[in-house]
Amino acid sequence: MARLRKSISNYFVNLENASPPLPLYLVLLLIIVLIRGFLETILVEGKFLGTETLLLHYPAFFISLILAISAFMSVILKKSLISILKLIISGSIIILLPPILDSIIFGRENFRLMYLYVNSFRELVRAFFTFYFSAPSLSRGVTLSIRIELALAMAGIGWFTYILSKKITKTILAVISFYVITFLFLSIPFYKNLISRLIMTVGFSETASYLGYPDFFFLLLYLEIILLLFANRKSTLNLLPIPRYSYLSGLLGPLMMLGGLLMGIKNNPSYLWQIRFVNIVLCSIMTMGGWLIINLGTGFRKVNFRFQKSSAITTVTCFGTVLLIMNSFLIGEIHLYLYLVYLGCLFFFVYGKNYLPFLKWLAGLPLGLAALASYMIGFSLCGREINEVSTVTIIAMVLFFSVIAGSSELIKTWRYRNYQGKT
Repeated sequence: MARLRKSISNYFVNLENASPPLPLYLVLLLIIVLIRGFLETILVEGKFLGTETLLLHYPAFFISLILAISAFMSVILKKSLISILKLIISGSIIILLPPILDSIIFGRENFRLMYLYVNSFRELVRAFFTFYFSAPSLSRGVTLSIRIELALAMAGIGWFTYILSKKITKTILAVISFYVITFLFLSIPFYKNLISRLIMTVGFSETASYLGYPDFFFLLLYLEIILLLFANRKSTLNLLPIPRYSYLSGLLGPLMMLGGLLMGIKNNPSYLWQIRFVNIVLCSIMTMGGWLIINLGTGFRKVNFRFQKSSAITTVTCFGTVLLIMNSFLIGEIHLYLYLVYLGCLFFFVYGKNYLPFLKWLAGLPLGLAALASYMIGFSLCGREINEVSTVTIIAMVLFFSVIAGSSELIKTWRYRNYQGKT
């Protein structure tokens, strides 16, 4: 037992420091999720489940679930979050079991993998304490194979925890935490409906208050990331070597998006309450997050980071970019296109002058175009076409931000040359 415990401890150390890096594990997770969706398509439904379900809903669900489990396990075991994430992702292949097992037990297309649907809090509590057996059917909802999958996962979590800690209390705590987290995720419809009703009380219509499953899990995923960054705020500040004054410019995207939204409804202000509230929130996160991701490399080029920190920046950048692009696709095709334009213009504004020296004289133009793209994201949220934006507005907006950003860049260049001349 001692030798086994030592080998597993060494395995954890290798998971954190050795290759492959975390981004490849995240790619592995996405591949497993795609295979899970493929198995459901051919074994459960017998038809294509839809792009939103397979490419947005499922990845957001499993990533947010695994991130929540890993965070709790990291606290309980006092191990690095990266090593726990790699371990959990390595074991995530177990999610392929339910569609295969249910098709064997109930026959192809005679079962349906779904969430736990309850009508009251009392039914929710009863399902929690009966391991979902209060549900009326074993072939619908949280099926028999999902319960087998959960039992196997709980056994694996308990075994690893006991091997690493040698403490029964930690083992029990880890197993209970895992069960509670998975139960909360599988009973999402109950909380999702509560949040939708809460949004309606503010004044939004029933349509605008609707919260889809991908919407819910994207918001949950962003919340988890923010909480993790705040819990490790010292490391986060070291990871993001961006000048403090530069954070103010990060508000440009959300403010221009909201400006476009308000201009889109100026002739009918009451229409604001018909726009989906969650789309406004997600677009604000998209524009702010895009600026943050693009700027991650600004300080990285100026500071001699250790390998671990550069690896962390690569992970955040790759994962964040994919997540934000998926988010824009969730809102709509036109928003995906406009968001890609927004990211591209920001990239040119931050990095273009380093590769194309003549852009120093046009340094502000990409920022002006990024502001315009963000404005159009908000404008199109109202159901308006982007060609409805007036020519005067387009020219004024691009020129305004181009002149301000370009003047600032030229002043910095002049000061740098002046300083070099004096020294």
